[in-house]
Amino acid sequence: MLIKKVLNSTEREIRERKFNIFIGISLGNKYFTKPNIKKYIQWALRNTKDKVVVLVADKIHAINYEVRRGYSPERSLDVALRKGKEIKNSVIKILNSFSPEEMRRVIILRWEDIEKDADFSKEQRIVRQFYDFNSEFKEEIRKIVRENINPSVVKLKKDDHVKLEQYPLAEFPLFINGINYEGKSYTLIPYPGISKIDLLAADIQQGRKYSELGKKLGTRSKCVIVEAYAE
Repeated sequence: MLIKKVLNSTEREIRERKFNIFIGISLGNKYFTKPNIKKYIQWALRNTKDKVVVLVADKIHAINYEVRRGYSPERSLDVALRKGKEIKNSVIKILNSFSPEEMRRVIILRWEDIEKDADFSKEQRIVRQFYDFNSEFKEEIRKIVRENINPSVVKLKKDDHVKLEQYPLAEFPLFINGINYEGKSYTLIPYPGISKIDLLAADIQQGRKYSELGKKLGTRSKCVIVEAYAE
């Protein structure tokens, strides 16, 4: 893997296997081809403390189908879940080429699986409430979302931007505290690119912005975000 940037840690700590790693697969990111997913998993197995989680971010992507493609909320969710199932099956096929010991160390989760965690759900509520009552934070989220919209491709209708803003708000706790699953914390995520949401999360973790939100979230683990590309 080609590592270009590390937030909240160092490459040395990664090589020392100080973190459990989770790989977030976004439905809209074409970088996640089968060969690249395989390379991410192989790298994660070499560098994780114990196990690896592959998180298929499917349910959350329904927002994009609704706004960007004009699907109804029901159809958007159906398409997102169907696509998530397809990706999960692809990951299972990839893992079939791994050794039995390696396969036992990889857990595949979908978005609904992490929403079952009480801490994660609580952190989502905290972020949304802060968004509702802090105009500066709301405007920052809004600006980040709008920068990712090409107006010549996507024509936003009234309140569409509010719907799109729910995506980063829903995933924000991941970039603050990572994932808890079956008693283990997964606090390092490799991803092809560092976004402004990642940088905002790091600022909150370090106390440089929105200290009130940071205190409420606890920033207990300071999730490590790694800009990493398959080679």
